[in-house]
Amino acid sequence: MLRPEGPVTIDSVEFLANKDVDKRLGKSSVSGMTGVGGDGLVCLVTGHGKIANRGTGGMPGTPPANQSQTPTPATTFAKAYWVFDIKTGNLLMMGGYGN
Repeated sequence: MLRPEGPVTIDSVEFLANKDVDKRLGKSSVSGMTGVGGDGLVCLVTGHGKIANRGTGGMPGTPPANQSQTPTPATTFAKAYWVFDIKTGNLLMMGGYGN
């Protein structure tokens, strides 16, 4: 889960083959997690701002799900991405990157 901690600016909205998602993000093997074939089309949205990714204790300000577990803090990213199925509009995956 990602949560903006302030304004987020959308940088791009692209319709591309799933196999090209990794190239756009400068990452490897992200596209394999979408469940869409390599030549299948997806919508990649990228943006920037202050974006938090939950730690093991949930989003900042929430108690840990397992009280015996020591919560880890959320990680903050400068950039985020969202990958959508172009047929249904369903969110397939999201993540943060950059500091």
